[in-house]
Amino acid sequence: MKIIKALLTQDEKIWLNLGLACKKAREVSLPTLKKEICEKYNDYVYIVNGLDNNLPESMFSSEANSDLKKHFIDLYNYPTSRLKELLISKRREHALTSCPYCGNPTIPDTLDHFIPKDKLAEYSIYPNNLVPQCRSCAPIKSNKYFSQENDLVMFAHPFYSTLLDNVIIEIISSLDEGKVNFQVKFSTRTDNVQEQRAIILHIISLKVKERILVYCDKEIKKWIRKLKNTNFNIEQVLHARYSEHDLHEARSNWEFVLYRSLLENDSVMQYLKSISPDEQQNQSDDRELITLNI
Repeated sequence: MKIIKALLTQDEKIWLNLGLACKKAREVSLPTLKKEICEKYNDYVYIVNGLDNNLPESMFSSEANSDLKKHFIDLYNYPTSRLKELLISKRREHALTSCPYCGNPTIPDTLDHFIPKDKLAEYSIYPNNLVPQCRSCAPIKSNKYFSQENDLVMFAHPFYSTLLDNVIIEIISSLDEGKVNFQVKFSTRTDNVQEQRAIILHIISLKVKERILVYCDKEIKKWIRKLKNTNFNIEQVLHARYSEHDLHEARSNWEFVLYRSLLENDSVMQYLKSISPDEQQNQSDDRELITLNI
C-alpha cells in the first residue's frame, strides 16, 4: 500500500495512436473520436483525485458513440502488436515487490483499470489508468469504483493518492496454549476525517484485514513445518528476510510487518526456537543415486 509516482507516464497519446492505427479501429471510424478522447484524458487527474466524486457520464453514453464502446474497449482486449508490448511492459516492468493496493508481498502480475473500462471506456488504454495489481485484489476490486452508501470513492489510486502512504499496518502476535495468534491494526497520520474515511473504505473494500490474517496463519504454519523438518536458527533467518526490505515497506508490506512482529515478541520466538526436527525425519538417505535413461 503505497504511492508509486515513478510509474506515471506521459505517453498516453502514443498509446492512443497505436490503438487507433489498427485496421478494425479504422473500419468503425474510431480515429474520428481522437480529439474528444484526448479532451477526456485532460480530465483524468481531476476525476481520480476527488474522494467524493462519482464518475461523470462517458463519452460513449451518447447515442452517436454508444455503438463504438465495445470497439474501443477491444483496443485493450485485442491490442496491436506494439500496444501489446507496452501492456506487457506495464504489467511486468514495474520493479514492485508488493501490491500497491494492499501490501500483499507478491509481485503484481495483473493490470487493473482503476476507472473500470466498462464504466468509462475512454480510459481503456489510458496508461495511467492501468495499475499493477496482485491477483487477490483483482477479483475483489473488479469493476467497483464508487460507494453510494458512503458517498466516497472506494479505492485510493496508487499513482496519485498520498492516502496509501499514510497507512501503517501493525501485526500483533501472541502465544496462547502453544498456538501463535495474530491481530491486525491500521493507523494513519492524516487528521482529515474524510481522508480517514476513504482509507477505511479502501481497506474494507479490498478485505485487507481478513487477507492479512490468512497470510499470517499460512506463514507461521510454514515456518513451524520447516522447523520440524530442518534444524536452523529461526531468529537469524527471520532477521535476514526482514533486512531484505527497504524502510518504506516497513509500514505496509505484510511480510516485513509480520517478521517484525515475530522478532519483537520474546514468547513467540522462544516457542519457535523450541521446535526441533524429529530425528527419524532428519535422517539422510545414503542410497546410491541411479541415473534415469530419459
